[in-house]
Amino acid sequence: MKKYFVLFLGLLCAFSARADFISDIQNKGSLSCGVDFESKTMASLPDKGMELELCQMISESILGEEASVKLVDIEGKNRFELLRNKEVDVLLGMSSKSLKKESLYETESLMPYFFSDIKFLTFFDANKKSLEDFKRESVCVYQIFPVLMAVDRVNKAKNLDLKIIPVPGVKAAEALLKAKQCSLYANYEIALKSEKLGTLKNVAVFPDSIGRVSFAPVIRQEDKNAKYLINALISALFFAEEKGITSQNIFDFQSQKDIELMSFLGETDNVATSLGLSKRIFFKEILKHGNYAELYQRTIASPFQIKRGINKLYKDKGVFYSPSFY
Repeated sequence: MKKYFVLFLGLLCAFSARADFISDIQNKGSLSCGVDFESKTMASLPDKGMELELCQMISESILGEEASVKLVDIEGKNRFELLRNKEVDVLLGMSSKSLKKESLYETESLMPYFFSDIKFLTFFDANKKSLEDFKRESVCVYQIFPVLMAVDRVNKAKNLDLKIIPVPGVKAAEALLKAKQCSLYANYEIALKSEKLGTLKNVAVFPDSIGRVSFAPVIRQEDKNAKYLINALISALFFAEEKGITSQNIFDFQSQKDIELMSFLGETDNVATSLGLSKRIFFKEILKHGNYAELYQRTIASPFQIKRGINKLYKDKGVFYSPSFY
């Protein structure tokens, strides 16, 4: 009997030790989001980028009016180690899902919220109209796996014989481009169009994409309620756009007797109430931040001049869709 009692206590302690993401944030009074400022959708908008708004949405859903966020620059650091050690609560702008790292650091990638093409930037030259015109020249490549692999593939496929020079970020690439040690620079399109390359004159981004990556939040595997909450918030952005709900007209939908809309708007219980949060969080977040189309226009399309493309809803020939909110 004693043996079974000890086993019960062990199981109870293990269950109690499981992380409760929501309670942790409530106890701290703030949410810490790890973001790579160098190349992600925060590249030139540290005060109003997509990652910041997603971080705010998560915090507001948990803390309400007292919401507080802290952005931690994770460039050049072991971001998975920071997450595992709880130096950050969630990673945003993560572009390379790694099963090996997820297993090693016990992390989990969630629902993607943005896809970016990988492209080349170069100085404008009327005599160079295609990649084949850069054969045997040097290319600076942002030293992250998806970009390196994309350049390696196109290099081999087109027999370009490019000399690949890995660089830690935009600043290093800018210096090498100015010194003419690199003829091309490969990175995410959104980084190539950021203001951090503003000192380079007479440059152009090749229209052809050589690869594509998705951006998604990453959490600790033990933070199960974080998974449900964050996925629900991202889904809410897509759902609102799909139903035609915007920050300007959301009040007009409150009188409708559609059971899914009633759940989404918090007129009946929903996933938020199952997490111990206000059932009105989706209503409040769309009212404040808008649907995905509004968020994209404000943080991507307007500042970077990047069209929706694959980031459209599935019904519009894109990749995004929302699960049911009922």
